[in-house]
Amino acid sequence: MLNVENRVEIPEMDIFEQRYEKRFNLWNNREKFENLSAKWYDAIFLEQDAEAIVKQVKAYDQDNIQAKMKLKKGETDEVLNKFDMDVRRVVEHCPLIEALGCKDLESRHW
Repeated sequence: MLNVENRVEIPEMDIFEQRYEKRFNLWNNREKFENLSAKWYDAIFLEQDAEAIVKQVKAYDQDNIQAKMKLKKGETDEVLNKFDMDVRRVVEHCPLIEALGCKDLESRHW
């Protein structure tokens, strides 16, 4: 039987867990974003929830900003940079997505 009370702390494991969690979250967010993007680009716009799209994109943007702030000075992350570029491309269009998705304007302009 394993005695949990006498557990030895291994600092390297804590560092590994922190790094793994950051990478896992980044890759997980990237995968979710790619799946959502495919849905957004392939589906009929009027059948989508523009408000939800903008909210999701802004959440990914905020997560990327926080992840970049956690990088050490001078450190870069290729995956994060690429993911951030992909998200920023959609962020640029959020005002347009919101405007086109406004339900009040739908009957008049669509």
